[in-house]
Amino acid sequence: MVSKEKMRQADLVTAVVLLIVGIAIIAHALTMPMEGAYGGVATYWYVSPALFPLIIGGMIIILCIVLAVNAVREKAHSQLLQIIKNYRSNRNISFSEKFKSSASRVLIVIAYISGFVYLYIPRTDFFLNVLLFLVIFIGTFYPDSKRIMSIGAMLASSFALLFIMLIVTGAADFLNNIFPYSMDVFVLIQVAAITIIFHKLIQQHQPERAQKLFTVILVTSFTVPLVLVPLFRYGLRIPLPVEGGIISIFNLVYYLLR
Repeated sequence: MVSKEKMRQADLVTAVVLLIVGIAIIAHALTMPMEGAYGGVATYWYVSPALFPLIIGGMIIILCIVLAVNAVREKAHSQLLQIIKNYRSNRNISFSEKFKSSASRVLIVIAYISGFVYLYIPRTDFFLNVLLFLVIFIGTFYPDSKRIMSIGAMLASSFALLFIMLIVTGAADFLNNIFPYSMDVFVLIQVAAITIIFHKLIQQHQPERAQKLFTVILVTSFTVPLVLVPLFRYGLRIPLPVEGGIISIFNLVYYLLR
């Protein structure tokens, strides 16, 4: 298992990189219209296309700040500065080895976000997408285990490649013609399989904290979409990218209770 010291250093580097990403998202969102009149119909800030990326960018920035503050409390910034000084002084310390963990974490984060945005969101139920992303993301990084992080990345990559194969071969369209929510079922299977695998991995590598870690992963992963989807869909009246099987159930419940 990676030492706590190295994990905090990696946290600090990851926080800085993702902070830049969060700022870039907000900067781009601010170029979108917040309100105005289009075709004689007035639009307001709470239905602006900029609202969702502003919230996402803001959440990323807040989480990065929390991550960075936690790392700084553990003196990660001092350790990183010392590594850089040693590297500049040519004291036989491999700079690449010291930052290998940080670089791998950053690459995994970028891969997760890219897959979420470009592969899953345009094709499957938004609720399931958020749930899948959080289960994989939190399960990969929260246990603070290099082994779990590696397996989590391999699981996510394997399922993503399988999904790409289904799309490229036309199997996804064929299955959707048979049952409109086939790809939602595929994502649901991923959630179940990855959750079970993470549970076993955490019990093996973090037995003393297994119950707490797994509870945090499950509660956070389910709570966020359960709050986010109704807020945007029924509170702010914002259509979600893909309203598949789960959101159809939400719609049914919503209109039955009205």
